[in-house]
Amino acid sequence: MRRLAWVGLLLAGAAWGGGIAVSPPRFDIELTGPSAAASLKVVNLGDAPLRLTVSVANFTLDEENRLQLAPPSPQSADQWLVVTPLEFSLEPGKSQTVRFAVRPRVPPEPGEHRAMLFLEEQPPENRPFATLNLAKVGVGVYVNVPPVVRQAVVHCVDVRLVGGQLAGMLDIESTGNAHVRPQAFYVVWPRDRFPGKVGTRAIQDLPGSAVKVPEGASIAGVVPDIPVLPGTRRTLRFPLGLVPPGEYVVELWGKVEGEGLAWALPVTVPEPRR
Repeated sequence: MRRLAWVGLLLAGAAWGGGIAVSPPRFDIELTGPSAAASLKVVNLGDAPLRLTVSVANFTLDEENRLQLAPPSPQSADQWLVVTPLEFSLEPGKSQTVRFAVRPRVPPEPGEHRAMLFLEEQPPENRPFATLNLAKVGVGVYVNVPPVVRQAVVHCVDVRLVGGQLAGMLDIESTGNAHVRPQAFYVVWPRDRFPGKVGTRAIQDLPGSAVKVPEGASIAGVVPDIPVLPGTRRTLRFPLGLVPPGEYVVELWGKVEGEGLAWALPVTVPEPRR
């Protein structure tokens, strides 16, 4: 059984799966000429040598925002990537640079073209059947051909209780030719402490820093920047956290491309049933 770390679509910084760290975990490449080039760094965080292979595939996201491999096409970026090396070994604590070039085989259409670049751990050569706990890390590659239009419609915002904890929901439609991502924050307030000014609470979202909970609030955080692919409408669900029974207001603000968010949603957390 292989562990798949599908993080390249979601995160900034570094991706990791098992004993592998990859940086950056996602590429947004603007293709303005006949070709482009990029590279990623792979680090062995474990205490044993690793043997890795590299492959590429086309992908989409299903109705539950889960990664789904898709057949290649002349306009999918997996057909355009030339990667080197395709296989390498990595000693503990060492790193390897993997380079790739973007070379379209056909005239590229405007908009977004996607590929998933997989780094897959191989069984040790002296244990060819040891396939348990082998890591597989996916790194999203988005090739953008101008003119790129990112445009979103937010159809619904909601907060509800799911499995005993608060959860948020954004119903987003991507109407352009490239994916969109929410850039938003949330604060959970006890109702009697809610200041009543939607969108005015300042949360610092600096690289590597934690989101600060405003005085009087219970929870604060960042809405996951899950992509909504062009031509799709998806419901993004994300946990807000556990709070004691009581009356609350969930403040959510930010934007999805040009569409602004500024909501204060009441929610009740009931006493547990006995």
